Amino acid sequence: MNKNIYILPVSATFRDIHYPERVIKSPKELESAVKEKFPAFKIGKQLSGGTVASVFDGTINKQKVVVKHTENTEPQLPVDYLIMSDAHSAEVRVLKRLATEQHIRVPQIVEDLPKVTTLIMEDARADGFANLSELILKKNLNMKSAKHIGTALAHLTQT
Repeated sequence: MNKNIYILPVSATFRDIHYPERVIKSPKELESAVKEKFPAFKIGKQLSGGTVASVFDGTINKQKVVVKHTENTEPQLPVDYLIMSDAHSAEVRVLKRLATEQHIRVPQIVEDLPKVTTLIMEDARADGFANLSELILKKNLNMKSAKHIGTALAHLTQT
């Protein structure tokens, strides 16, 4: 364990802080940004489950995809904190790493658009996959699934 990694305490501040402006301000702007790479892209409805990112379904040449766009998350209350869009690159690294594990199934990355901090992934919902955090929060994660997830995580820690 790296003992040099720690979390700083968060406290309320009332200073006038100027946060970075959003790069993409609407789903239409997101659709336009993705269309620069995939002209046939069509954005669909917003999906639940995005904490730091906005998540949408979409299609590229009739292939269903999930589009995850990460922006700087500005604090709304004095006790909130800024989450930078760097979370995007961390998620890409984690997905690529997990994709190498035979015991773990993650969505395949169709395209990473780092300039607009957007990740396009296969839509695995048709294969019966669901958003894990949503299942946990709705208390719908069954014991068999929990066991498989625990086993997969244990395999990951061994590598």
